[in-house]
Amino acid sequence: MESVRFIALLFILVASHLSAELPHRVKVLKAKKDASVFNSLRIVYKEYTNSLLALQTELITASRFEEANTVQTEYHLNLGYLKILGESYQFIFVPTKPLPKETEVYRNTRNNKISLILKSKLDAYIRELNESQLYYTSRGDLVNARKTTDEMRLTSLELEKINNDSIERKIPNDSTIFRGQKFKVFIDTISWHEARYQCEKRGGFLAEVKDRWIKEFLSKLSSTGGKKLWIGGSQESIKGKWVWTRGGRVSYLPWRQYITENNVYDRKDHSYLVLEHGTFTVFPSAFPKIDGYICQWD
Repeated sequence: MESVRFIALLFILVASHLSAELPHRVKVLKAKKDASVFNSLRIVYKEYTNSLLALQTELITASRFEEANTVQTEYHLNLGYLKILGESYQFIFVPTKPLPKETEVYRNTRNNKISLILKSKLDAYIRELNESQLYYTSRGDLVNARKTTDEMRLTSLELEKINNDSIERKIPNDSTIFRGQKFKVFIDTISWHEARYQCEKRGGFLAEVKDRWIKEFLSKLSSTGGKKLWIGGSQESIKGKWVWTRGGRVSYLPWRQYITENNVYDRKDHSYLVLEHGTFTVFPSAFPKIDGYICQWD
């Protein structure tokens, strides 16, 4: 994608950073909501991992070793989730892999509990945000009123993910295959969170650019002039660490030169990856809407 002049883009990044900070009232509400969610989810995940251990023992006793190994993988995956609870709960939106029938029962129970918890917590949080938005508006503080509205919108997207029972799993017919994976560029001026939701709604995920060959393929696929396209890397789950939306670590980072020279990639307020002219650039979490996004399907 087409380069943007350093001074112009730096101005945008700085301006976006200034608008990214949540108002004090909202910070307090968000911290309270997160702590409540983390505590509730921690109980659910501990119950689930204990159930997995018991099931693994039963499968080994029955000489069902391959299934026991699958359960062990699921167990360690969820132990990892337990470790990062307190920093993020976005991993609940990661697509899951098939499990032995008995394990699916436990996982469905876990998912139902998570859904009930989040619906309750997020509904309450949105109500509190609405009160804060009215508070700032009544005092003529339109900047903080807008920031509060943005937080309401992001929270509503999370809630929509949980409430959406009609996910469109059909892969677009005009997607392009590369190394067994399917990709499609969507030109639509939306935010990173909205782009992620649109990909997941279609049964896919924001593209994972894991090596030079995928990068070159996507650069050719997205030959759309000067467009900036969201991809799946972010520091949202763990600040300071780049990960894909499905949980894998981002190890291939072909930064644009000025990004490297100015250590912009290491700033915790610049949390979302963009593919631009065959290189990576970053934008802060509150950056409004860019040109499009790339979805990927296994």
